[in-house]
Amino acid sequence: MLTVFMIAMARAIMVAIMAMTPLHLMHHEGTPHLVGVTLSLHIAGMYALSPVFGVLAGRIGRLQVIGIGWAMLLGAVALAYFAGPSHALVQIALVLLGLGWGAITVAGAALLTEVTPSADRPRWQGRSDTIMSAAGAIAGALSGVVFAIGDFSFLALVSGGLLALGALAMLWVRR
Repeated sequence: MLTVFMIAMARAIMVAIMAMTPLHLMHHEGTPHLVGVTLSLHIAGMYALSPVFGVLAGRIGRLQVIGIGWAMLLGAVALAYFAGPSHALVQIALVLLGLGWGAITVAGAALLTEVTPSADRPRWQGRSDTIMSAAGAIAGALSGVVFAIGDFSFLALVSGGLLALGALAMLWVRR
């Protein structure tokens, strides 16, 4: 199901970039304190606006909120690509990364519930959570390889490819 695919792609992008952020920051004279603050901001972005995304999904539509999430992830990937040694740009990218993931995950779960017959919802939600978790685990493991081959910008570029796949899935669902 394309909804599950969108949720999985959002998770893969989020985990891949998040996992390599500490190394990127430390390579550019970041301190453990800076890494801690950056990841805290990111995690706050992941969850702080979840109730807002839920309300928006009900008011303006699930696909619209998913689209907002993809736009935020696009901003995050672009900032990560261009951040270089700028700690501030990395922090902004990580907040957007968390917000985008949150929007897609909340609205995606609502969409999955909406399009799935009630008797099948627990099974499909379990599948969605499993696939999302597996996508994150694979992306987290492979992000180190991608980072080692290139750098943080290269990782952002590869993540942009995943973003394109997820956004295309959203467009397909919209049709």
